[in-house]
Amino acid sequence: MGEPTRNGTLAQFEFQVQPGFTSQSTWPIKVSNLEITGDGFDTRVLSDATVTVATGTVVPPNELRMVQPVIENGQLKFHVMGTAGVHALIQSSVDAKAWVDGETIQIPEGGIDQSIPILSGAPKMFYRLKQAVP
Repeated sequence: MGEPTRNGTLAQFEFQVQPGFTSQSTWPIKVSNLEITGDGFDTRVLSDATVTVATGTVVPPNELRMVQPVIENGQLKFHVMGTAGVHALIQSSVDAKAWVDGETIQIPEGGIDQSIPILSGAPKMFYRLKQAVP
């Protein structure tokens, strides 16, 4: 009988943020009643452990978000969040049906602040972000 195959992975788990919980930015993870063995017979019980994973603002991969919008000094100011390196196209519309392309930006780690001038007497506008090809 030969030695067992060892690939270096002891254990692995993955979790996905479910709809309705995207505003949560910290996740407690508890591991308990964990037993390990080197030969399949002699087991050793490990102590319980808890760790908190902090993710900051949760934005699913390749999703873009305008956050913290405010109108100040004649400008619409907002923060753009998304996956670092992704290019985002800012679009505007008067009816949310026909969209006009505006500035294309590249999202840095942590997002980027943006502002759009609001013209006096101009109609109310809708704004959105679309992923762009650089």
